[in-house]
Amino acid sequence: MTRPKIFLISVLIVLIVSGCSKSITLSRLPPVAAQEAATQTNQPANVEPQPAAVETKTQPAPINRPANVEPPQGAAETDTQPTPQLTLVSAETMAATEADCPTDHFLDVSTYTQGAIQPQLNVTCTSDTVIVESNGIPNFEFVQITPNALQNLSYRWQFPLHPAMADAPTDIPLLGPVAVAVNGLPIYGPNEAPNQDYGDPYLDQILDYCNGHTGPRGEYHFHARPDCLFEDMAGNVSLVIAYAFDGYPILAPYICVDTVCSQTKEVQSSWQRTSDVRNAWEAHEYVAGSGDLDQCNGMIGSDGSYRYYATGTFPYFLGCYRGQATVAPGPGGNGPGRDAPANGNQPAGRGQPGAGPPANGSDQQPGPPPGQPGQGPNLTAAAAQLGVSEADLRAALGPPPPDLVAAAAQLGVSEVDLRAALGPPPGRGGN
Repeated sequence: MTRPKIFLISVLIVLIVSGCSKSITLSRLPPVAAQEAATQTNQPANVEPQPAAVETKTQPAPINRPANVEPPQGAAETDTQPTPQLTLVSAETMAATEADCPTDHFLDVSTYTQGAIQPQLNVTCTSDTVIVESNGIPNFEFVQITPNALQNLSYRWQFPLHPAMADAPTDIPLLGPVAVAVNGLPIYGPNEAPNQDYGDPYLDQILDYCNGHTGPRGEYHFHARPDCLFEDMAGNVSLVIAYAFDGYPILAPYICVDTVCSQTKEVQSSWQRTSDVRNAWEAHEYVAGSGDLDQCNGMIGSDGSYRYYATGTFPYFLGCYRGQATVAPGPGGNGPGRDAPANGNQPAGRGQPGAGPPANGSDQQPGPPPGQPGQGPNLTAAAAQLGVSEADLRAALGPPPPDLVAAAAQLGVSEVDLRAALGPPPGRGGN
């Protein structure tokens, strides 16, 4: 081989090697981008970015950036870059939580002042829980019915944001709160405490005009529907009265008759009074088909979701829990006491004596002895004195406050005799 040929071959080899080296450099980062990156990061232009970095025109991409997070502004887009779904899902989840949180169903209590105390109510939601904080002060005129003065308390109610049906209904607690009204006050079951034989406070007429009263710790609570809170209840098929601690709403007792809701009807409880005994649960029995609602005092609506109804008769709010109730033990919570069952419900035989009250409050115990201020009339004794049946007496008196003139006429007795048999009104002494 001649020297000129050897020289030419050597030149070609050098050029090929040089071109390969240059192409490798270009595959990592364009020279212009390398210079701009060096200017912004104070690094030499020949320092290569990490292999995982995304090429950009103005700045190096973040190292180890998750593939589903949007690149910084100015970053180069590629055909293989994944859509940032994680960010979008998080935003949608947050928006859904805010939309589902039932804050609009709760009342504005800030416009009312109870003496020197202003009612307080705050409702917030996490991804799966509704939290209701209240000081227990009514947003309506408090009328003391029992000897227990109203107290400023600290409540923190919790229940599921997205309730689900339980495998089977469970008993509500025999004593203490079972739900929270939309003004932040607790709702108790349809019975009183053992010292009053678990009687029905609504039928025994020991509730105020809003169907509530204070317990021994000054805790105001409802036993029957708080009609005084609403001006638009009649025929309102979407009015939320309260929330049970399993998360299902308690609605005003009205449903649509037709698909366009041109007419409404008032739904009726399927619990019937079958005995004149004083114990509220023993006096009533669930009779399937006798009313519109199931044994828990609810039903599935046209939208496919379950709800309870605040009926005008027993059990007024709940006959049982249809979902799984939230347990939040301790004072101010809506769970059971330390010695109560773990599921937040009383043992079987809900209406039987012996079940202890939850730690966060019970009903009227200890209370005044029968016949003293704060105790309802003994209707059994009153009926015997008047020579009528207790059932007829209760029917004539109707819901509180009773019309004694009409009741006396219905019973065929004088108003004077009726008043004497009933004794002084609750919360007042005789004269």
